[in-house]
Amino acid sequence: MDRTRPPLRLSGLRSHLALACALSLPLALAACGQAEDAARGAASDAASSAASAASSAASSAAGGLKSAAGERVLQELCKQTTGSGALADVKLTDTERAAAGRLASAASAAGVANKYVDSLRQVAESKDQQKVADAVTALRDACASR
Repeated sequence: MDRTRPPLRLSGLRSHLALACALSLPLALAACGQAEDAARGAASDAASSAASAASSAASSAAGGLKSAAGERVLQELCKQTTGSGALADVKLTDTERAAAGRLASAASAAGVANKYVDSLRQVAESKDQQKVADAVTALRDACASR
């Protein structure tokens, strides 16, 4: 054993090691907390982005469905003003007037332009033969120009 060196004091080393561990523990816990907050923030951002994308897709699909429904109602409406359609002869029964009213409501709900809907409502509501004839003519013209 070399006597020129002072003997090691393990008790002092242990206390320094214990102090270092005690001081580093709060730092380690703080780092874990920050990592957890970052992970939660990333998860929240991802969920928000997914929800936004889903909402956008749903809106787009709904818009597509409404557009398709409007086109289908418009086709039916225009078909009724020509050939053997219910509005072609301009002489409407009460049943045909009621059907025109339902078609006007469907057209309005489907977003069909007012030039069609307003004329169709006039057909449904008027018993004046000339007003009905004018409304059917306006419908035919609108259908021909689409």
